[in-house]
Amino acid sequence: MRAVRFHEFGPADGLRYEEVPDPIPAPGEILVRVRACGLNHLDIDCRSGVSRLPLALPHILGREIAGEVAAVGADVDAVKVGDRVLAHVAPPCGRCDFCRAGRDNLCSDARLPGIHRPGGYAEYAAVSAVGLERIPDHLGFEAAAAVPIAFGTAWHMLITRGQLRPGETVLIQAAGSTIGSPACHTTLMPSRTQPEAKTWENRLASVASATTDLLVRSGR
Repeated sequence: MRAVRFHEFGPADGLRYEEVPDPIPAPGEILVRVRACGLNHLDIDCRSGVSRLPLALPHILGREIAGEVAAVGADVDAVKVGDRVLAHVAPPCGRCDFCRAGRDNLCSDARLPGIHRPGGYAEYAAVSAVGLERIPDHLGFEAAAAVPIAFGTAWHMLITRGQLRPGETVLIQAAGSTIGSPACHTTLMPSRTQPEAKTWENRLASVASATTDLLVRSGR
């Protein structure tokens, strides 16, 4: 298969589009035909060598992987070949103290795609079958790949930690940012309302029409 990877840390011109061996799904894994993959700042930090995360070189980046099931490994029966899926960005082990305490987002033994194993900057990626999400037919692969980290962070802040409830009013600052925009959409999922403060002119109209009741432009 073809993949984008880097052999040494540095700027973007160190990325190479080259032929690499096809991944083989292990038991409990699936092979995804990658149709879209998110780009995060962590990818840039990893490529640049400033992430402080241990990476085996050469390395294939890509945390948020959306595509179709191309093959399934042993002990996988929740999905079948052809299913549209979104891979878990941090599949929990289910065995560590954090997982047993219900805090699997802090799993100490998670093997992250694009960090501890090859990611989605490739035609195919082998990923854990744990936490797979089926992509609904109305949602494109590109939109699905943009969901896990940004929307997951917003949901964790507002719903899990903030305990936001219907009818409450929310102030969201930097509404046009990577986390602010998903936060706006998250608050409206259960019919919540939110005024928000933002300054990015080129994204103001889209955020306003989609999610807001009141916009406050800071510095005016």
